[in-house]
Amino acid sequence: MNIFRIKIYQQIILKNSNALLKRKYSNNKLILNNLITKSNEVKLASSPVVALESTIITHGLPYPTNLEMALEVEDVVRSEGAVPATIAFLNGKFKVGLDKNEIEKIAKNHQKAIKISRRDLPYVFSKDSSLIGGTTVSATCIAAHAAGIEIFCTGGIGGVHRDYAESMDVSADLQELARTPVTVVSSGVKSILDIGKTLEYLETMGVCVATFNHNGSKEFPSFFTTKSGFSAPYNCSNAHEVACLIESNLKIGFNSGLLIAVPIPCEYAADNELINTAINDALKEAAVLEITGKKVTPFLLEKINKITKGESLKSNLALIKNNAKVSAQIALELHRLRSQRSILVNSSISNQVSVIGGTNLDLSFKLIDESTLNIHGVTQPVIFNQVLGGVGRNMAEALTKMGVQNSLISSVGSDLIGRFVYEELNRIGIETDRVKIVEDKKVSTGSYCAVFGMNGDLKLALGSMKAHDSIDPLLIQKHLDSIRNSELCVIDADIPNESIKIICDFCHQENIPVWFNPTDLRKCTKVYDSKCLDKLTFMSPNYKELLTIFNQTLNGDQAENKLLRMISHKYSFMLENNEEIVEENDLKEILKYMLKHVPFIFLTRGTEDLVVASSVKLFLDKTNQLPSRKNLSDFRKKDWDPHMYLFPIVELKRDDVFVNVSGAGDSNSSGIIAGIFKNYNFVCSIYNGLLSAKYALMTNMNVSEEISKIDLKKVQNLVDKYINRVKTVQLK
Repeated sequence: MNIFRIKIYQQIILKNSNALLKRKYSNNKLILNNLITKSNEVKLASSPVVALESTIITHGLPYPTNLEMALEVEDVVRSEGAVPATIAFLNGKFKVGLDKNEIEKIAKNHQKAIKISRRDLPYVFSKDSSLIGGTTVSATCIAAHAAGIEIFCTGGIGGVHRDYAESMDVSADLQELARTPVTVVSSGVKSILDIGKTLEYLETMGVCVATFNHNGSKEFPSFFTTKSGFSAPYNCSNAHEVACLIESNLKIGFNSGLLIAVPIPCEYAADNELINTAINDALKEAAVLEITGKKVTPFLLEKINKITKGESLKSNLALIKNNAKVSAQIALELHRLRSQRSILVNSSISNQVSVIGGTNLDLSFKLIDESTLNIHGVTQPVIFNQVLGGVGRNMAEALTKMGVQNSLISSVGSDLIGRFVYEELNRIGIETDRVKIVEDKKVSTGSYCAVFGMNGDLKLALGSMKAHDSIDPLLIQKHLDSIRNSELCVIDADIPNESIKIICDFCHQENIPVWFNPTDLRKCTKVYDSKCLDKLTFMSPNYKELLTIFNQTLNGDQAENKLLRMISHKYSFMLENNEEIVEENDLKEILKYMLKHVPFIFLTRGTEDLVVASSVKLFLDKTNQLPSRKNLSDFRKKDWDPHMYLFPIVELKRDDVFVNVSGAGDSNSSGIIAGIFKNYNFVCSIYNGLLSAKYALMTNMNVSEEISKIDLKKVQNLVDKYINRVKTVQLK
């Protein structure tokens, strides 16, 4: 055994020195480079998914037995309440989840199909889309992990061949188990292999192996039979114990998988002596015919089936169905276990903010010279910058930097920009498991181009936001559990009207406050158009957005109010002429009217101040003035007493450099939200936001690195400086 271990270590060092470090990056590449696609059943699955391999269809069984088996195994998974995802290589990509026609296609064309392991992937991806491939345990693990599937069912894994000393033949399945965190459920190792050496190899590679025996036995199965003469280190007696083992493995973060060895049901087990004789005879014939490599296993299984007169095939079919049943039970138990823990965690310390909105690449051009701006055909000299943007994404990054747990639900294209954005999100620390990659190549990642004047004022903005349409009801429905666990939900106006309605209706039902960022003058009325204005708790518009939403709301109001209609007409004219000055008395009337729909409005007024309008009276020095989920019900019981509070902005010092306004509003909103979750009092929450906005003004990034350094002491110093200049106005 020691000599064998040395050989294994040598092989590991020579072939796999960097594999573990590159695993996660590689799997992201499959998604980013559009090399993997999911069926609608898998995409929309609300139940746990079980991955199934396809080499048993292409290389394990003859037609039509292979077709019948594949469909029956999927039916077993469904009957247990899980979703099956047979994985194969079709149309130039990994396909995760095959429909009946696709399964029939690979079953009928099994003789033309390529047997695909990890080593074959560069080759098959380089060929045209006509190639059909059956995925081995190794390749299926890779695709399943990239698709976010944690449980994989197969008949038996590959292992160390009996002639290892001469051939050095070790299945890539074992290496994959060591580097990919997928749980493989099988009836152990195929009987034609050296089971003892395979278990030794798995131990060396650090793969946890457990049997699945209700009686507590650690006897490792021998594929066609229940006993191999070897023991696994551990046993799990039921699906719950396996689920706990999986959770433990993922918590440790080793990035290796698990092997759960399920013995074939006794009534279907083959005769041990008959099988061993058949295996030995088949191995001798393979040696005489000089059959090697990936052809060995299919040849041996076929020969064994002939020698046993079909008994081995019956056992094979029985064990794979039983493994499918056990896999589905484990997947469901894992889902139930996580759901229970999520409820316990969120009932005690939930502070998650769900952020649903756009993710862009922002390009900015700041003019160096405006003297030739009006001359057509002249190239204008600029200072160029590119950063990640999108209101939703900006707020997620700012909240992350300020230590507020949040989840971003967004979308990017599968183009070059999308790949860059996706990798940058990971680098920043924003989880990407809820960021949809749009596979339609006609849809590009959201892009925003802004042209600023020499003083940082916005001259022109251009945008391509088609990808945001993919933040659609299907994506929202898929992540409702995440939203349900939130204390606050933030949405921007980049998402479709239908999605806004689903989110607002759901949050209203679940008593979750919604913060709406209007995003843009053309999009800001979406929340009114979707009939959700009255379901908002917070809104953070600028002057133009507030006036536009006000006009739209008033136009749909049947009540007669001559004063308000006069104000609406007055400022409609001003909007058309790009004017932003609103008289104080008119502003009071506008805010008082809008507060009947949205109880908190945060209005930015450029270099003047931040106006906070509230439908109730607030106290500057008290906490819990701005509601989260835990006190929203209490807030709704308060009497109508509209007020507005004018907070002076944080002034730039003499040596502070003003760069641009992009991202300042998003940072301001995020800072206020962070203040709520850090239990700051009302005025400290506001200045937490205003200081964040100041830092955004001083950087060419949408979110400044400096906001991660903001603490209560810095905020309190600002409050001490500005508190006497804060104005409180009752809106009578």
